[in-house]
Formats: sequence, structure tokens, C-alpha cells
Amino acid sequence: MRERGKETLAPVDIMGELLGCSATSDEDSLVLESGGSHLEFVKNASAARLNSQIVPLSSVVLVEGGHWWVEARSAVKAFSRFLGREYRWAGVVEMPSDGKSKSAVESTQAPLKEKPQAPLSGAPPKLTLYGLRWGKPGEQIRAVVDLSSPLWPQVRESKGKIELVFGDADLQGFDNPENPYTSSIKVSFVKSGNRAALSFIYEDGVVKHFPLLDPPRYVVDFYLNEADKAEPLPPAAPRPVQPAPVRVAPQGRPVVVLDAGHGGKDPGATANGLREKDINLSVAKRVASILKNKGFEVRLTRSDDRYLK
Repeated sequence: MRERGKETLAPVDIMGELLGCSATSDEDSLVLESGGSHLEFVKNASAARLNSQIVPLSSVVLVEGGHWWVEARSAVKAFSRFLGREYRWAGVVEMPSDGKSKSAVESTQAPLKEKPQAPLSGAPPKLTLYGLRWGKPGEQIRAVVDLSSPLWPQVRESKGKIELVFGDADLQGFDNPENPYTSSIKVSFVKSGNRAALSFIYEDGVVKHFPLLDPPRYVVDFYLNEADKAEPLPPAAPRPVQPAPVRVAPQGRPVVVLDAGHGGKDPGATANGLREKDINLSVAKRVASILKNKGFEVRLTRSDDRYLK
């Protein structure tokens, strides 16, 4: 373990090894594999990638001393989702600077391999709430609660409020639920006994909610502008037909711009030792050569391995 300001960092490469994951890495990314799933950490990125999903981290990934360092609680949450088991952060264990001490590995292993206690006979299985995330896929504001299993909440609705009540719930990402839409939606979270209630208070509008699988999650969509209730507009008057403009042939050679996409610290998709950014750049250069031979002027957004903001 090591400290960065007020943060405690954990070496995710060693965590993966102790948990039986295979690993491949280069200077920009570390990819862990277990049971057909892949967990990827990218240098200086504040999110990991679990298969095709983004897993937020509380701070950027640090590569130093031959190890990949991630804020400890974020690392535990990522491994819990990756391996489908619940792990808990059990405190700080000092690691020598060379990172090779057997005692450091053994002391790290205990909290990582801690298993949740089995529920008592007849008790409902425990549900883990991983976190609350937001999006705006269309006109609606979307809130998504990520879950460990498809145990859906009891939903209570009233004017301007919707409440999701989970039974026997364990919390991982709800210390302070993030909310970028505070001007329109207020969020509160209360845990009492073995029940957890997540409440949304919103402006007048329409709310739709539903569960989704693979992975299990519960979705709440807020249509605050009530667009679905609006009266349809009368058909617009037909526009007068205008004669087609006469096209003037451009002077000089046509210009083609090729975008090679991912680069630098962003490798894109990775599999079997191949990286998307390398394939894209190779293809872009070949296409550029062909087009130049045919008389086109060609420009590349990147011609080497660099990250474009």
C-alpha cells in the first residue's frame, strides 16, 4: 500500500494475481482476465473498463515502481463487480518500496479474499448496491442503480417523488450519491435496519422506471419537460420549390481527412495482444497511401501514437 495525499492506493496488479486473474500489460494499460471477463486499467485514467462497461474510479490510475496503483476503495469495488463476489476494504498494510516482499503479499491477501458470511437459513440473500450513475440518452434524465443481483426494489410513487426501497441491502457506492442534476432532481438515501430507501424528488413531469439485466440494474427516467404530453404541432405549410443551385466544380485536388481514432493513453479495445489504436493507425496510413496514389490530398488527424484531446 502507499499514500497519495489523503488517498490510500492499492496495487491492482498484485490484487489480480492474488485473486487468480491472468494479466497482460504495456506502458499504457493493464488488462486482467478471469472467467471470460476483462477488467482494464488505463494509465492516468479516472475510470476502468469492465468488458464493455465503464467503472468510475475516485482518482486517476498511477503507474509507478513497476505496479499499477488505484485508490483502494475504488479498486475493491471494481474487483467485486469483475469477479461477482463481495470484497471489503480492511485497512492499510505497509508494502516495501520494492513491492516484492512475501509478507506484503500475504497481508494484502487476507482482506481481498474475505468472503461475505452466508445468510442464515430462511433469510433473504443480501443485495449489494454498487452505485448511482446518471445520463441523458435523449430528452429524459436517466438515473441508474447498479446491483449485484436481480433483486428489484419496491417502488413507491407520489406527486413529485419516487422512492426505491431495497430489502437486506449492502452499500458500496452510496456514502454520498453523486447527482449532477441538483437543480431539477433532489436525491436522498436512508438505511434503516435491513432496508435501504433511495428517494428522488423532482419537478412536475413524467417518470418511467424499469429493471434491466446483464448486468442487473434499475433505471428511472425523468421526462421533466413533459414532451410526451405536448399537443402535436400543425403540419407546416409546404415550402415553395426552389430551383436547384448550379454546382461549381471545386478547384484543385479533393481533400480527404482520415481519423485514426484512439491513441496514446487511450488504447481502445484490446484482445489477444492487439490494441484498437494500433490497428486503426495502420489502416489509416494504408488508406492514405492508396488515396494519394489516386491524386487525392490526404490529411491524418494523427500520424503517430498520441492521445488527442
